[in-house]
Amino acid sequence: MQSVFFDNIFDWMGFNLFLAFVPLVISFIVFNKGLWEGNLIVKPFLYILTAVFFLFLPNAPYTISDIIHLVRQIKEYRYFKIDDVFITTVLIPQFMVFIFLGFSCYVISFQKFLFFLNESGVKHKNIVFIKVIVPLFMSVGIFLGRVYRYSTWDIVTHILLIVKVIINESLNLSFYIYIVYYYTIILIGFEFFTLIYRSIFKKLFDTSI
Repeated sequence: MQSVFFDNIFDWMGFNLFLAFVPLVISFIVFNKGLWEGNLIVKPFLYILTAVFFLFLPNAPYTISDIIHLVRQIKEYRYFKIDDVFITTVLIPQFMVFIFLGFSCYVISFQKFLFFLNESGVKHKNIVFIKVIVPLFMSVGIFLGRVYRYSTWDIVTHILLIVKVIINESLNLSFYIYIVYYYTIILIGFEFFTLIYRSIFKKLFDTSI
């Protein structure tokens, strides 16, 4: 039973959390108003890091979709040699912590970006638009990763193939159901987690944003 717990961590949870932490780290480095007002030589690197930020950002909410591993392990509990006690006291809490950490990376890093826009004088209505539209791209990213197993670097190396996949999937109703499902979770989840983190990061989670 312990092997399942540690296999989850070392086989995929650890790596997925690493990918989720990448945009979080970048957000605290790049989205600094003073840095953008500094030397012009630095700006090209900031733009590149911003692009990298958005390339990796879907990895954070992607952890929500990893719940499928929990379902599979519970469904095939005999194969994984686990019992009800282990499932309720170890396996489910493990997945809850994993998803909480992963989604928290999305909430904090994206909020850091929104706060940066607000500090930079971007109009409130434009920030609201970004706040609403970004989860849509996150949902598409989750779809591509979960269904087609594309990774972040595939966006760079196989961009034309990905565009073709999206165009083809746009003809399927199941694609829209999938997108709406995750879009709703990400949008509502962001607001819910914002309430949690507002007491910790009071300035960052300013209610005016």
